[in-house]
Amino acid sequence: MQHKSHIELNKGFTLIELLVVIVIIGLLVVMMSRIFAYQDEQKRFKQTLETMKQVKQAILGEEKVYVNGQRIFTGYISDMGNLPDNQTDLWEKGSKPTWHYDNSTRIWAGWRGPYIEKPPDGKLRDGWGNPLKFSKTGGNMTIESWGADGKPGGEGYNEDINTTITTNQYLGEIIGRMVGNATTIVVINYPESGNVTSKNCTVDSGDYFRFDNIPIGVRSIYDNATGHTMVFTVEPTGNFIGEIGT
Repeated sequence: MQHKSHIELNKGFTLIELLVVIVIIGLLVVMMSRIFAYQDEQKRFKQTLETMKQVKQAILGEEKVYVNGQRIFTGYISDMGNLPDNQTDLWEKGSKPTWHYDNSTRIWAGWRGPYIEKPPDGKLRDGWGNPLKFSKTGGNMTIESWGADGKPGGEGYNEDINTTITTNQYLGEIIGRMVGNATTIVVINYPESGNVTSKNCTVDSGDYFRFDNIPIGVRSIYDNATGHTMVFTVEPTGNFIGEIGT
């Protein structure tokens, strides 16, 4: 007796099955495109933060860089003594004084950039290719991006991103005491617009002196009684430099 095997073959999808497959593929495409779009926006957001960090570092110098216990400043403010007027000051010297050593005060001053690489078109941009915006108010400088849409306000990745350099990040207070002589005047030397300038202070009844709003970096104090010059580093905090004199 012979037995015949009958194998039923599905010769194709039904219309409903094809529609279901198309819908599933469409949903997968939408989901993947959203994932890729989110990753791209996240990348652009991080790139914006990194650019702002680099600009801030160019102005203030690197943090936590010390040699023999003394902080080393390499930013625009340390050299020039003030905030840049605009972003181009970070890579163009223009008419600013050249970096130089002043023998009488024993400090360096002047422009020694570029502090940041010059952008191809001369404009620092965020991760979305929009120009960063710089503004100064009351001694503070704000660096701002308007986000993905390039417009103020918004939510999510369209939200504005900003960072501010405040006076307490680049100006310091110096306190010290004169001992062993009859001096009444102390002179501090520091850069201002790239040129060495000075400020006087009369000691109080306890022989203490105090200077406010001195830009960060290596500065010097002159004792007019002994003719002694003391070189020290100004941090963006309170600085007690101890006793000076003989």
